[in-house]
Amino acid sequence: MFGNTECANEVLRYSPSLSCRVNIQCDTPLHIAARKGCLDIVQALVKCTTRLDKKRVGVGKEVPRMLNKENDTPLHEAVRNGHFDVVKLLVEEDLDFSWPANNAEETPLYLTSEKGYDDLVSLILETCIAPAYSGPYGRTALHEAAISNSKGSMASLLGWKPSLVKETDLHGWTPLHFAARIGYASIVSQLLEADKSLGYIADNDDKNTALHHIAACHGHIEVMREFFEHCPDCCEMVNARGRNFLHNVVEHEQKKAVTYILEQCAIAISLTNQKDSDGNTPLHLLVTSDCNALGLIWHSGAHRNAFNKENLTPMDVIEDSEIYMYYAVRTQTSLVYKFSMHIMSLGPLGRDSHSVLIILERATYALYSFQPSILTDRKDYLDCCCTIFHVPQSLKRYSVRLDS
Repeated sequence: MFGNTECANEVLRYSPSLSCRVNIQCDTPLHIAARKGCLDIVQALVKCTTRLDKKRVGVGKEVPRMLNKENDTPLHEAVRNGHFDVVKLLVEEDLDFSWPANNAEETPLYLTSEKGYDDLVSLILETCIAPAYSGPYGRTALHEAAISNSKGSMASLLGWKPSLVKETDLHGWTPLHFAARIGYASIVSQLLEADKSLGYIADNDDKNTALHHIAACHGHIEVMREFFEHCPDCCEMVNARGRNFLHNVVEHEQKKAVTYILEQCAIAISLTNQKDSDGNTPLHLLVTSDCNALGLIWHSGAHRNAFNKENLTPMDVIEDSEIYMYYAVRTQTSLVYKFSMHIMSLGPLGRDSHSVLIILERATYALYSFQPSILTDRKDYLDCCCTIFHVPQSLKRYSVRLDS
């Protein structure tokens, strides 16, 4: 426990059987030495078990494979604590052992990927004949390498077992799903170069592809660029709700991603007008969200009069929303107040009905002439929509007093 090599050698010389004894946690001396990274003591214990093996066949293999209460082998302990020399010694002493998972379903190879120990991953793969590679939730060491952004581990694992790229976890996620979700563009590129068909694999829950998950997370534009380059056809795939990835980008309010898609995606017009299971286009979702992607609203190919299954156009949807009514009342009240103040500023001659009608006529003309290019935020957009699409009844509904 304290790393006293001379003392350990002396004890083992007089009582070699102590190398097989366990403590209350079922740890052998080899577990503890591997955990502490005491290479000299690990060597002494391995030599001791080899000597015992001559008297009792099988002991030399049993001790390094012994499990504690967590079902950890000494190799688990060495890997978990990053002791490269100890790992090297243990795997070289037992080449044909697969080093299975512990109670947490972690294999030593999985742990090396999780920690980002590229050298240890290479060592285990090059030394062990058939190491186990599974992890919790049905993940593999390659899943964890993608999550850890470990390029070296990725390369080693892909070279050792290329089929790992298509192995899925309990939710149907491949390593590509995780890399896309987190936003590791270089890992996404590495995986797609290994197998482009990964871009078309959907998960078990919502049938989302990795591209959909980019949208569902943070709209990673660099990752999208990798998908467009390696497998552009995956843009056409839809999830269980019939939504393409532009639907998801809008739903999760990724304004920059919407702009990028409209500018760079070869099938932007098709995506813009594609309907989901409810008949909603991305524009239907946009008008009631905080996405504020005006590029989609004024896109030349967007069908602003498209009907969903409830026979509602995007503008019908926004008129039915509470936020629309709020801005409608606020906008019209503000306009009436401004017109009134302007009329009062004209003096006595401006208070006749003819002057009032002229002012209102000019104001209405100005509103209808309002150019979309000067809309800069959500308030301007809604103010313009509410005014142009006429909602005079909203004032009565909310009992707004114009004289206030």
